[in-house]
Amino acid sequence: MKKIPIWIMIWGLLMALLPLGFVAVAYFNPAFYGEEWASGDLSRLGGVYGNYVARNMASALIMFFALSQRSASMLIIAFLMRMFSDMFDVIHNAVAGVLDIAYIIDASILFAGCSIAIYFLWGIRKPAE
Repeated sequence: MKKIPIWIMIWGLLMALLPLGFVAVAYFNPAFYGEEWASGDLSRLGGVYGNYVARNMASALIMFFALSQRSASMLIIAFLMRMFSDMFDVIHNAVAGVLDIAYIIDASILFAGCSIAIYFLWGIRKPAE
């Protein structure tokens, strides 16, 4: 089995740290996301906003686990999860009518980066026995 390139590990680390940043901002500065509640009042975390926070936390933990295992197959799954969650965020925001160009650019860069990483990881997966 080939060794996973360092640039893929760095991209994976970035894909783990970004969602953790989103979670920290959501907990400590909810007004950044347009939420009108104090950071000590967690009652609003039960709705769609809370699902966004939970998904980002799960995404980060799964990516950290995949990175720690240094498994191409696990990293592919973690990158796919990140790609699909970003894609569904774009669709959700477009349907809601709150999609702005900055978010489209951000999601496009993340989607492209994960796609490139998956392309290279696909070639170094452990072959089926």
